[in-house]
Amino acid sequence: MDDTLADTLSIVISRINRERSLSLTKADFKDWHMVSLQKEHGLSQEYTYGIYHKVWVEEWESIPALASNGLLAEATKRFSVDIVTSRSEDSIRYCKEWLERHYKNIEFGGIVRAEHVHEKALLDYDVYIDDGPTLAAALVEANLPGRRMLIMDQVYNRHVKEDSPMITRVRDVNEALGLILRKGDWTKTDRTRNKSTG
Repeated sequence: MDDTLADTLSIVISRINRERSLSLTKADFKDWHMVSLQKEHGLSQEYTYGIYHKVWVEEWESIPALASNGLLAEATKRFSVDIVTSRSEDSIRYCKEWLERHYKNIEFGGIVRAEHVHEKALLDYDVYIDDGPTLAAALVEANLPGRRMLIMDQVYNRHVKEDSPMITRVRDVNEALGLILRKGDWTKTDRTRNKSTG
């Protein structure tokens, strides 16, 4: 959800800059656990995660959508596509409203909440579209057959190497969707098992 379908980070940065009188950009989010933000700007991980939560609860209507409606609609016609998120229980309803606003006529398989990255890695999906370097590492470690991750290029995941056939780097969600639509053999033929996650 965050920074895959929804450009949450741009609104998070805007809010942090307002609250702390900073001029952060996406380039300042150099690592997944936000250690550099703590060292360089005194922003704790708890504070930054708290801003993500506040943005979903208080500013969800301003979060831009990243995926093309046409590509996403075609993907959901051909495959079962779930939204997998670690958003808190009380922000899930805003995520649903956001999806309804931006992708009104698209039928997702469901919204699956996975609090920990290893839970995500063990879910029964053929293809993951995600920006999380920890998910890439967990998938490689789990080494389950038939899994593939399309990792959306971000400053904080550039250290992830494509030295496993499971990991393919893409510019954005639209490139990922285009690849999935062109390479249907990445997924199983039975539509009830044919799953992607974003």
